[in-house]
This record gives sequence, C-alpha cells and structure tokens, in this order.
Amino acid sequence: EDRVSDLGPFKELSFYLASASWSLHRDPGAGGHFEMYLKRAPGHLEARAQFADALYHLKRVQEAMAQWQRMGQISSLLAASNLEHAQQAWRYGEAAKALRHLEDAHLQDPWNNDVVLMLAQVKAMGGQAPASADLLRSYLDWNPDRPEAVGFLSEILSRQHQPEEAGLMAARYHSLTGRGWVPVGTGRRSWRGGGWRW
Repeated sequence: EDRVSDLGPFKELSFYLASASWSLHRDPGAGGHFEMYLKRAPGHLEARAQFADALYHLKRVQEAMAQWQRMGQISSLLAASNLEHAQQAWRYGEAAKALRHLEDAHLQDPWNNDVVLMLAQVKAMGGQAPASADLLRSYLDWNPDRPEAVGFLSEILSRQHQPEEAGLMAARYHSLTGRGWVPVGTGRRSWRGGGWRW
C-alpha cells in the first residue's frame, strides 16, 4: 500500500517539488506533483491551497473551486475533532488543554457555533472576559442571528460592568427568542453539543 508514512524522510518531496516549481516558475507541471502528494496526504491543507491557487491561475477555475470546497470540508472535520478533544479535556478539568484545542478549532472553522461558544466560555472562565467578549462580537458581526452568542455576550458584558451594551444584547436575545437569557454563570452550565448543559 502506497502511503506517505511509508516514504520516510521523502514523504514531503512531491509537495516541496510542486510548491517550488509553482511558486518560483509558475510551472504548469506542478499540478501533477500536487496531485501525487494529495493522493498520499489528502488532509494536507497547505498543499491543497497551493494546488487550488495553481489551478486557478491556469484558468482551471472549476477544479480550483473543488479544491477550495474540499479544504473547507477538511477544516470542518479537523475543527470537529479538536472540539471533541477540548470537550474531553474540559470534562477532566484540563482547562489549558481545552483552550489550546479550541483555539486550533477556531482557526480551522471560525464560523462553527459550538467552537465559538465553548471558546468564549473557556476564555471567560479563565479570566479573559474581554477576549471572550471580543470573540463573540466578531462572530456576531457575521452571524447576527445566533441567540446563544447574543445571550452569552450580554452576560459577559454585565459581569464586566458594561450595563448599556449588556442591556442591548439582552433585548436582542429576547427579540430573537421571545424569552429572557438564563445566565450560564461560572461553571454551572457549559456549552456542549449545540446547547448549554447543566
């Protein structure tokens, strides 16, 4: 069976050849090296990104779009895996480990609601309330109709003694859901699997 792991120190060679021939010379033959490498390492995002770039510049736009879509799918899978590891670490009281996994997951899939909410909670509970609030604000700029993010942001702002913005977020939550926000508090509930759990 032909696997990248079987190639020892040469396992990245086709990627480096493709990368160098494309970035230095815009060699159309680089695509073959990228394809060879991606058959062996389909989850290598950098190789896939460079391959998509090469395809796009070679006017093979549909193929480039397929590579970008595949990158999104891979990123989502990696983020889901990191989220799962973060939840497990959190259950075992390993907050620093959970935070690392969540930050990786957020880089991989910044629009994943579960990742954003758990990362916001871990940051808030770890003494990083301003960073948690900034994360939620940024997320809500692009996803304004996420009631859990709105409600949790109202709670964090309230704890930071920012009553005006907290009140606006609480009203926004009410308009989205028709009910008032039930505070998460400091550890009584945590975000898991699409909802706040006790």
